[in-house]
Amino acid sequence: MVSLHNYGVPTPTRDFLALLNTFALLSWCQPLLLRMGTLRGVMWLLLHCGLSIAVVMYWDGRETHNRLLDAVLVGNLCGVPGLVAIGARTRAWLSLVGGAMSVAVLSVVMWSGISPIHTNLPWFVMLSQAPYAAVMIYGTRRKER
Repeated sequence: MVSLHNYGVPTPTRDFLALLNTFALLSWCQPLLLRMGTLRGVMWLLLHCGLSIAVVMYWDGRETHNRLLDAVLVGNLCGVPGLVAIGARTRAWLSLVGGAMSVAVLSVVMWSGISPIHTNLPWFVMLSQAPYAAVMIYGTRRKER
């Protein structure tokens, strides 16, 4: 594995790139599965990564840690990036409903204290994507051009 430290990249930049990579890996498949096209797919990815970084930067200076913040980040940012689908899919506003469902499911699981689920990030990601995917795939249709 290539270390950015060997190339003189400072630690804050490395941390930023690591966060950006994580958020991109969480959302890259969504526009592909929804068959949104290249431009909308890139816009989806940029919006998801940009909002995630903004939320993290806002919350970073706070003293307390909030589990709801984790649910929002992993839970598709309440569906806001899905609004890029307006014009490409019918009823794209359902993205907000799917995002809210994702956050609700994750919040219930995190606050219930179920073990070992609440310490396993891949399980959280899969759990958060299920309601969002169901709403976006079955609740919307691709618009024919």
